[in-house]
Amino acid sequence: MTCGNNKYQNNLMSCFSCDSSCTYCQYDNTLDFGKCTICNNSYVVTNSESCKAKDQNTVTVDTVKVVSCVDGYYPNDQSCLLCNSLFEGCELCTQNMCMKCEENYIKENGKCRQITGCSQLSDNICTKCTMETMYNNKTDCLDKHKSDCVAYDYTGNCLKCSSLNLIEGVCGNTDSRCSANSVIGCLSCISPYFSREAKCESCNTKCSSCVTAESNCLSCVSNTSFVSSSTHECETNDVLKEKCLQYSATGGCVQCKDGYYRNGFDCVECEKTCSICTSYEQCTECKIGYYFDMNDICTPNEINTNCAVDIDIYFGCSLCDDGYFVNNKICNLCDEKCKTCSDNTTCDSCKNDYIFTMKSCVHFTKVINCIAVESAKCAKCSGWNKPNELGTQCISYTPGGFVAGMFFLVLFILVLIVITTFFVTKYILKVLKRRDVEKQFDTFSIKKSDVSFLSFGTILMDRNALAFAQEDSCEIPVDKISTQDLIIGNMGRNTVKVSFSLKSGEVMKYTVETNPSSFVLRNGKACKFSITIKPNCSCTIDNEMIVNIDDLKTNKSYTINLKIEACTEQSTHLDYDEIEFGDKLGEGGFGIVYKGIYRTKTVAIKLLSGVSDDEKMNEFDNEVKMLDKFRSEYIVHFFGAVFIPTKICMVTELAPFGSLNDFKRKHKKGAPSNQLKTKILLDCAKGIQYLHQNGILHRDIKPDNFLLFSIEESEVVNAKLTDFGSSRNINMMMTNMTFTKGIGTPIFMAPEILNGGKKYKMPADVFSFAITMYDIFNWGGLYPVAEFPYPWSVAEFVGKGKRLCQTKKMEGWMYQIIQGCWDDDPTKRMSLFLLCGRSRNIQKH
Repeated sequence: MTCGNNKYQNNLMSCFSCDSSCTYCQYDNTLDFGKCTICNNSYVVTNSESCKAKDQNTVTVDTVKVVSCVDGYYPNDQSCLLCNSLFEGCELCTQNMCMKCEENYIKENGKCRQITGCSQLSDNICTKCTMETMYNNKTDCLDKHKSDCVAYDYTGNCLKCSSLNLIEGVCGNTDSRCSANSVIGCLSCISPYFSREAKCESCNTKCSSCVTAESNCLSCVSNTSFVSSSTHECETNDVLKEKCLQYSATGGCVQCKDGYYRNGFDCVECEKTCSICTSYEQCTECKIGYYFDMNDICTPNEINTNCAVDIDIYFGCSLCDDGYFVNNKICNLCDEKCKTCSDNTTCDSCKNDYIFTMKSCVHFTKVINCIAVESAKCAKCSGWNKPNELGTQCISYTPGGFVAGMFFLVLFILVLIVITTFFVTKYILKVLKRRDVEKQFDTFSIKKSDVSFLSFGTILMDRNALAFAQEDSCEIPVDKISTQDLIIGNMGRNTVKVSFSLKSGEVMKYTVETNPSSFVLRNGKACKFSITIKPNCSCTIDNEMIVNIDDLKTNKSYTINLKIEACTEQSTHLDYDEIEFGDKLGEGGFGIVYKGIYRTKTVAIKLLSGVSDDEKMNEFDNEVKMLDKFRSEYIVHFFGAVFIPTKICMVTELAPFGSLNDFKRKHKKGAPSNQLKTKILLDCAKGIQYLHQNGILHRDIKPDNFLLFSIEESEVVNAKLTDFGSSRNINMMMTNMTFTKGIGTPIFMAPEILNGGKKYKMPADVFSFAITMYDIFNWGGLYPVAEFPYPWSVAEFVGKGKRLCQTKKMEGWMYQIIQGCWDDDPTKRMSLFLLCGRSRNIQKH
């Protein structure tokens, strides 16, 4: 059996109600009634296990005890007790400690202690004692804490004595550092000390005297130090090295650099706008970009706008832009009517639409009858009026415009008649010209012709390809014009314009022209076009000509491709694409020599440099024409040349052994036999003889210009003559060849050329060949450097009639032939015909 809420069960298993203040109770066998264990709200369980209502000092309770009390009480099981009963003088507490003490009590270690002598407490601290002479240690006021002291600090040090001197917080002592003692401490200290809070303290070690602070120096210990005006500390002269111009003998600066001014013995930087100043704000010269305003303050140039000239540092702006005037060194805005002015009331010139009069500007609408302004003057007036001489007003006048108007009306009619006549005449002439053109270019009617056409839409042509050839050969000549005719007809409704262009631009190899270059074909008409081609080199031509058709009515265009085929004759004008370059053989002022292949043959390719202008190109063309005429086995065979400006080169047969000079240089110790030398030089002489017989002077005979093709004595030809860059026809050049032209090599030059003034003739080539023979027979150097240190030494030697002596390597007959060829008198020199004859006879024997 279970009883309900607020009830209990006794021994007889009967249920009884708990006390009305009890929430839960249990049966007690001894007392034979129910004891309460949990009370209702506002009740608390007592020691006798009954419920008691909470008293007036209780704030909150739980089921068994008091939880909190009102201020001044603390909870103690089932009741609230007074704090003063637990802690004396306590106003607010807990069971363990006092939280706040009553008046005249101070909290200390969780309890309250009564204090004396304190007249004012705040936050448990005594803030004021009943007597000023007492020492307040924040918890007590102590009377006569120190002898003769009438004021203390918070640490208990004396601040003021009643009759004795105050030294270091004690009354009655003396301080040797103090020069003026008092009841409140030291008022003044001896050097190097200063007074701070009535005490003497040492100055900074750098100071000999200071004030208010240890680093606030009045004077310095060192003669090389000074008191800084900004920090008041002693600083060494080193800090002045960027600022000082002249130092003081006792330290510091007596003259500062530009940009600084002297303050004591320190140099202080001027204001940022000053370059020179006497104080921070007093400038004597402004920095670049600043000028002195009317208050002598350095002002930025940017502020002074609308200045037409550079702003002067002292005078500011002297000339302003249009619309401004100078006032107090700056530019001020003129009156809105003025273009330029002297001040804000006086104009010098006016803006557009204003008239200048009496130093002022008036709008033209204010001037009666004025309708136009030009250069600040009235330029045009309305009605029968005109501007006066000054252009300031309009005056009436008798008009002559009416007569002029009539004149121009008649003139207009005449001009109209002339213009009409002109255009009618122009149209008639155009029609007549078109007929003349059609007659000139063989234009005819398609219907009336018997030409067999091929159709390309509305355009007809008598062929679909242009094959150029000669009557007796399928090859066409180089550098000459070959022609083919092409007939084009128009069967369309509209008139078309016919023009031509090439599909691929091989313009360097050949040129193609049409006559006419373009033509306007009317409906039903055909025209014969002459197509010419001029090959610039030996080549095969396979290209396409584009026939451009432009419909003049619809503005539509289309093209017809026409094949062009031709093959040229072989010539000395070579196709660059047929030349294969190999290894480089040599290089000089003329250009670079390569080994290469031309049409399966091994050749020497001389790639020339410096041939850019028309004059040099003509000279090169003449030289090629001259080489093309040579037909001698003793002259290097000339295949041809390339005339493309950026690829100019000459192609000749390749000498396996190089030049005679190269062979000599490579075989200094292994000289060939005199028999082979004689054979080689005989071939060389025959080459020169061939030139002379054809009226050509070589002008640069030397071993470098003889190429060696074989060193076998049994060969028909061992050496050949080359390099005709200086060669010229005798008839062309005989009259103006002198040494001043820079022809030839000085070591091999004849005396008449070296001495100047005489013309270059055949004996000069003979003389050069004599030096060449000497060089080859001797198989060594010509003029030793020790005897001929300068280039002109050789010229002086030869010019005086002197010659090189016979060496041991030469036979007598060799030197005799050489002597016969280098005689001082050109007329006595041996001819090449005689020289070749003697050489052959000697060679046979």
